[in-house]
Amino acid sequence: MKLIDNFLNSEEINYLQQCRKPWDIQASDYLNPECLEFLYYAPVLDKFYKYLFEKITKEIGQYSATRVYFNGQSYGMDGSFHVDNCDKTALIYVSPYNREWGGFTQVGEEIIAPVTGRMIAFDGMTPHKAFPFSRQTCPMRITLAFKLNENRN
Repeated sequence: MKLIDNFLNSEEINYLQQCRKPWDIQASDYLNPECLEFLYYAPVLDKFYKYLFEKITKEIGQYSATRVYFNGQSYGMDGSFHVDNCDKTALIYVSPYNREWGGFTQVGEEIIAPVTGRMIAFDGMTPHKAFPFSRQTCPMRITLAFKLNENRN
């Protein structure tokens, strides 16, 4: 796993936080009865998202993006362990963060705090789970996910 703090600068964070998201409902694996639903939004992939993708590949190597979307979790919307069926997942934490709120991501046995602007990249076949913020008064926990596959020639 690769973890990069301050992957996003304040302008990039603000852009993603201000982006209006018409949320939809999704589950990581509808065939799994234990899998819970969460909020999902696939943005139009404009110059900004292409710029972020290039920024990611500079850090982790050349990949192709198969999916790019936001995950949203409000208080009580626990995630479920799942795999992403891709070579690499890059996850960027978008929400404001306070360490009292929790909202961790568990990747395998590792626990990662959702620090605003942080990016983690991990093997997309590693079981992982997102936890929402722990209080009713917390903002929605939002991440931006890039599902990536190796460029195979």
